[in-house]
Parts: sequence; structure tokens; C-alpha cells
Amino acid sequence: GASGSNTSSGTCTAVDTATAWYNGRNGKLNASLDFDGGAANADDVVTVTDANSLSFDSGLTNGFTFAAWVYPSSDGEADVGKIFTKGSTNYCQTDSESASRVDIECRVDLTTDAAFNVSSAIPINQWSHIAFAWTNDADDEVTIWINGVANTSTATFAGDPAADANNLLIGNDSTGANTFDGSIDDFRIFPYELSAAQIRKIMNDGAGARFGPATGSP
Repeated sequence: GASGSNTSSGTCTAVDTATAWYNGRNGKLNASLDFDGGAANADDVVTVTDANSLSFDSGLTNGFTFAAWVYPSSDGEADVGKIFTKGSTNYCQTDSESASRVDIECRVDLTTDAAFNVSSAIPINQWSHIAFAWTNDADDEVTIWINGVANTSTATFAGDPAADANNLLIGNDSTGANTFDGSIDDFRIFPYELSAAQIRKIMNDGAGARFGPATGSP
């Protein structure tokens, strides 16, 4: 976007502190993208055109997992930072910064649903691995994984996904008013709910080396 601290996409190698790629050059796994949500009227976004494979009512109707490494510098523009959105009721976001930590809130638009929030989920100015997962089965709960640890909803998430023809937006929403503040890396989508072992495998990039937090779980 043309406003905020990042005014163009740039590259990882050309020195330009007004670009998203250069400011995200030190990612979790090689380079990441930087989003400038700390500035007023920030508008950085990655737009992925809608396709059947990405739609909740077609390719993702039986289940999904959205996963990414995130490095929030705050809770985002106007105190909300969208990690991804696909319409106004399918999203994951950071919000409610307190004591240098932010909440993670996610939602999928079903017949019956609610926003599922994990309070004080991750610290600011550190990399954390986030995953949002759901299976279209009898119990219909959703799970937010924080650094390989599951947080499962108690509210009811019932029924099939609503009609969905929205573009996938990474780092913002369609209004441009809730830009993520910080970096996002290794964003992945799976058309099924990953197991605990699979979540930890992608978090560790399939390697024997440990890419998780320096301390604490897992």
C-alpha cells in the first residue's frame, strides 16, 4: 500500500526501508513479509484471488488448517491485526495487547459459530507459530494451535461453511483498516485438519532442528 511505513513491495536484497520485503528480510525461515499496521491508515496486504481450492464451501468444506509464523510488533492497526481474512467472518487476528502479549482470535462462518479467542496467546517482538484448524464432523469444534499446543473451543461450531467467493487476504481485511503490525512467514493452507504430529512437523519445517520458542512449550 502507498501509505504507512511500507510504500511498496520491494525486494529482500535491495536496501529500502520503505518496502515490505526488505523490512521482512530476516524472517523465521529465510525472508518474510513485513506489514506496517503500527501506522495510521496502513494498508499492506497480500491478495490471493479466490479459487475453488481456497473456498470454505468447496475446497475447504470438509476441513482445513491455516498455519503461519507471526511476529507481531503490536496488536495491529486500530488494535486489531488481521493475519488472514476471507470475507468478514472467516479470519484469524491479533488484538487486545496487554503486558507485551496479544490475543489470537479466529472464526469460520458456519451455520452456528462464534469468535474463538485465546487470551494473551503470544508475545510481541517474537516469532510464534499459529495454526487454525477445523473438521466438518459431529462435534464441530475449532482449534487454535500456539507453538504446537492446542487450544480447543468450547462454543458450538455447527453446520456447513457459508457460501464463500471472497479473495484470501493475508495481513489485512477488505477495508484496509486492520493491518497486521509485524512480519508473517511460511503461510500455509491445508484442506484438512492436521494432527498434533503434523502441526509440530510443519512448525519444525520437517527437520530435526528445533525451530520453536527458545523457552517454554513445546
